[in-house]
Amino acid sequence: MARDLVSRLDLSAFAGHKERRVIDPFAGDGRLLKAFAERIAQESALRSVSWHFEVWDNDQDGIEKAGQNIRQTLASLGLKSTVEVSCRDSFVEGLASRGNFNLVLTNPPWEALKPDRRELSGASGDERRKFESSLKAYDRRLAELLPHSQPETKLYGWGTNLSRCGLELALELLAPGGVCGIVLPASILADQVSVGLRRWMLAHHELLNVDHYPAEAKPFDQVDQPCITAVFRSQVRDTDSGVRFHVTRHDRDRQIVASEDVTLSTADLQKLAYRIPVELGGEELRLLLKLSDFPTMNSFTTAHGGDLWLGRELDETNYASFTCAEGMLPFIKGRNIERYGQTQDHTDYLAPHVTDIPASSKHARVAWRDVSRRSQVRRMVATLLPAKVVTGNSLHVGYFQDGSTDRLKTLLGVLNSLVFEFQLRSRLGTGHVSLSAVRGVHVADLEDWALVRLLAPHVDRALQGDSQAEWMIEHELASAMGLSREERLAILDGFPGLDAAAYDLLRDKVKPPKNGHASTAPANVPAAFPIPNHYTARLSQLDLQTAVAVPPGGNWKDIPVEVPSQRLHSIRVSYAAGGGSRSTYYGRLHPDRPSYTINTYFNRPGNGCHLHYDYEGGQHRVLSEREAARLQSFPDSFIFEGSHASIHKQVGNAVPPLLAFQIARQLGVTGQYVDLFSGAGGLSLGFRWAGWQPVVANDIEASFLATYRRNIHPVTVCGDIRHKEIFDEIVRHAETNRRQGEPFFVIGGPPCQGFSTAGKRRTLDDDRNHLFNEFKKLIHQLRPDGFIFENVSGLLNMDGGAVFEMIKSELALPGNTLTPWILQAEEYGIPQRRTRLVLVSVPKAWGVIQAPTPVTTLQKGRDLFQSASPAIGVAEALLDLPPLTPGEDGSAKGYLKAASTSYQRFMRGIFSPTEYLAGLKSNGGLSR
Repeated sequence: MARDLVSRLDLSAFAGHKERRVIDPFAGDGRLLKAFAERIAQESALRSVSWHFEVWDNDQDGIEKAGQNIRQTLASLGLKSTVEVSCRDSFVEGLASRGNFNLVLTNPPWEALKPDRRELSGASGDERRKFESSLKAYDRRLAELLPHSQPETKLYGWGTNLSRCGLELALELLAPGGVCGIVLPASILADQVSVGLRRWMLAHHELLNVDHYPAEAKPFDQVDQPCITAVFRSQVRDTDSGVRFHVTRHDRDRQIVASEDVTLSTADLQKLAYRIPVELGGEELRLLLKLSDFPTMNSFTTAHGGDLWLGRELDETNYASFTCAEGMLPFIKGRNIERYGQTQDHTDYLAPHVTDIPASSKHARVAWRDVSRRSQVRRMVATLLPAKVVTGNSLHVGYFQDGSTDRLKTLLGVLNSLVFEFQLRSRLGTGHVSLSAVRGVHVADLEDWALVRLLAPHVDRALQGDSQAEWMIEHELASAMGLSREERLAILDGFPGLDAAAYDLLRDKVKPPKNGHASTAPANVPAAFPIPNHYTARLSQLDLQTAVAVPPGGNWKDIPVEVPSQRLHSIRVSYAAGGGSRSTYYGRLHPDRPSYTINTYFNRPGNGCHLHYDYEGGQHRVLSEREAARLQSFPDSFIFEGSHASIHKQVGNAVPPLLAFQIARQLGVTGQYVDLFSGAGGLSLGFRWAGWQPVVANDIEASFLATYRRNIHPVTVCGDIRHKEIFDEIVRHAETNRRQGEPFFVIGGPPCQGFSTAGKRRTLDDDRNHLFNEFKKLIHQLRPDGFIFENVSGLLNMDGGAVFEMIKSELALPGNTLTPWILQAEEYGIPQRRTRLVLVSVPKAWGVIQAPTPVTTLQKGRDLFQSASPAIGVAEALLDLPPLTPGEDGSAKGYLKAASTSYQRFMRGIFSPTEYLAGLKSNGGLSR
């Protein structure tokens, strides 16, 4: 620390004859000042400086010895110096010397100010009261003198921590431009109670350097917690400038394992509640910031309008006095529970004379251990307890007041998850899992019933001892919080000692259940795994009659004229008059071919080719929402929110995510992006798969953005981008969260109805076609590195191509190339015929970016010149989904069979997009 402190000095400022003042206000044996003296003796510019050392402490004998040691050291080094020794209470008397010192080096006491039972053993009641009274008075005095060190709340009236007070005092002693080196518990930079201190500290001082030592390094005897050394400079700072400092992390042998610069913007600090988790690397810190966009556990509690109660029940002190070996109410302590279970050594019951029973014990609830050693592989140990048991305060408990067992199981899954504990560990400064730390962790939406339906069955299995179910919980929560594979890896790296099953999570794979917990489902089918949005619309009797008449690959021409349909009559009249073939109307999908374009009316048999391919199986119905989503390449883990009408629009209007993935990957870089006209997030999901990070998304439909937040990213702006306040909010999010040095793009496309070849008007008169001006306006405001503008191919020949040329001209960025691609979805591993226009703007330095190479083809047969795999057929995509009857919601059904094709494995998350496409390319896709 002395070396770091000296390296931060402006040596030129030390020229001249002015005396430099150095102090350790908590000197102990003086070792820090000795180390500093030895260091300055090595700098020729500092040897000629006149030094004045002050040595403070409240131990008369100790301070005299410290002064003697320092004088001897200074004399032996030949430094021009004076030494002043003062026995004093530095906390109370120190502020009289505020701003007097150029350098402060210190290691303040690490104790909490509260009565210690060991100190009071043998004391009489009167002596105890006098001691506590004097301690309270001293506590009040410190609160007056050092207000920034005080916690927001004090448990039982106590909570002043002397290390926090020591930090505040040390920084107050600095003269402007002075430098402080200090030894502290690492928790001061990250705990819940030091927020005010950190906010003040960073506003008035520049944090320069931090060295972090884990508890296992044991730099001090009888100290079992991580510690840091930190170097500060006294400097009033711009409150909007954030912080930038260097951090060095050491292992248990005190060897350096990482050394890097850390930059946190003001927005980052606000997201982190001014926590500075220095034990985390850059990737982990970025992930922590990303997760901070989700709601906290506290936001669901009763104190904030929710129905989640969190707390503790009975004090265990002298618990033998109120328990017995038999009784009606079991008394459960921390050591009695395990993750998803209980131990077998429970022997305690509440004694009959205990009448003050906690009201919370009437509810089934989640319980987790308070005591948690840092050496544990998993520090969060939680399980489900039934009603009519009482817990001691070595456990914390929680329950939902609506009494929902499934929500309670979901809460348990969340608490025991890796993504929860990853965040929790950054908040834990001691060996306890406090309520305040748990309340501050960011979680998926605990009021989201779609999430509850997904997690509760897996938690059930975990409670029954199926360890494989835990990894399904991890998978679902990682997906719910939008974690990429790399981000999951970053979390797992912080949990050495996990068994090999954890690493299936990285590949989005799930191992078969272990022997003894086997499911009756096929090997790669999770038991009772729900299939969200597997709902098919009701059909009228007339629609059913028409559906039965159409064979696979057929259409309206196969329906007998006797069927009494005015719509069919109109179609026939239009066709006879030369109005086109209408080949997709009342169409039934062919099992061996890709589907036609999935539009927003796939719930209606007469508005496209939407009838299920399975004629022999009696599936006389339209596609379910899940089936349509699969044909669009949305994985089964992607859950659509909103009404059925809204979901139809979300699915039908989306860019196929797998197509977006191949577009993003073709750019050859990763970075951040803003998603305009985002819809449900098809384009965004593909970019996420490719490693890009969203900043903000905008759409005018609230239900679309509910889906986006559920599956992609929590930061969205709902409203018409043509309104100034909406536009400005998008800009604010983008500019605040943009990371310098990374590629930054705007992606999206305006609503395409006005451009579509299916539209009745295809001119600029359609107001919806003017939304591209807002796209243009945002690009010129944000100055991104490039953009992806996606639309329908009808834009190419609108007004004889004039509209397309105008849009290319308007969207051109100086210094960029603008390249149009026409992409056929069926050529990119997607079981759907869908043509999209993509305008790709990139810096000229990147060169011309070519369109992705097709991986599948509609051409039949194979020859020497064809390397692409045959296009994906509908059955290949949907065969494993359970059958439905018209109007049935099969979302709670399990899969019909094991995944038998690569596309099904991709949809289930068994294959990643990269693995799926690689399989198509290998051997020309002959084996899939």
